[in-house]
Amino acid sequence: DLSQCWWDFCASIFHFTAMEEFEFEMEETSQVWTETGDVHPEKLEKFSFPSCVRWIIRWTKIPRIAGDRSLLCRGYGYRMCEKLTAFIILYLIYRRQMYLVLFAVDTKVLPVARDLCTQWRLHAGKTLLSQIFVLAERSLVVSIDHALEEMGEVSDKCDGDEKYHPMRVDDEQELWNEYWKSCIMFEMMFLCILVVPQISFVVMHSLFPEETAERLLDADEEQEQEIVILQRKQAETEDKVKQQAETLEKLTEELKQLQQSAGVR
Repeated sequence: DLSQCWWDFCASIFHFTAMEEFEFEMEETSQVWTETGDVHPEKLEKFSFPSCVRWIIRWTKIPRIAGDRSLLCRGYGYRMCEKLTAFIILYLIYRRQMYLVLFAVDTKVLPVARDLCTQWRLHAGKTLLSQIFVLAERSLVVSIDHALEEMGEVSDKCDGDEKYHPMRVDDEQELWNEYWKSCIMFEMMFLCILVVPQISFVVMHSLFPEETAERLLDADEEQEQEIVILQRKQAETEDKVKQQAETLEKLTEELKQLQQSAGVR
């Protein structure tokens, strides 16, 4: 968010226009997708490359999950897959962070030291990945020459023994063997918080599709759309009432003027 001062500054340079009470509105699924799982022709014509969009839709259909629907369509089972995938990735991220902390405690080396050595090895390496990394460094807006000079002073420690190497799968296995109690407690806790509820929801939806919260979510979205439509109609009605009130005021003034002119005569 921009403050008022920064907004005035950016608006004067980039010719921005303030948008008040802006809301994203999503069209109903029936207005975008046909019963056969394809996009409506009138919607497809709005894309720059309709044939590419049609090809993407054809190859993003998973019949076992949602029949003829593409995974680009909201609902129809794909929303559950998105949630489950997102929570699994989140669990893996937390799991990785746990092993990084255990690795730092076990080796008495901070993760930032390993990251700096990894950056130096990529900078000084001759592989294709190193060349891509150097190209990305040169594309930065800020200068990192001073930081590279400081890293060069301690580069011998990075190029020496394996003390500052990044954590590998073998290291995770060793940490599991040594701290297996802590690992089990952590993984069970986060599995129960992040993954198990999502899997249970998917199973319940597969067994009882008519009674799960997915249907309730669809109903909530329909109600939200109805509320938006009603609010829009209310705003239109208020505008009409305001216009009618202004018209009535004008007619009242004209009537008063006519009465005054009639009284003078």
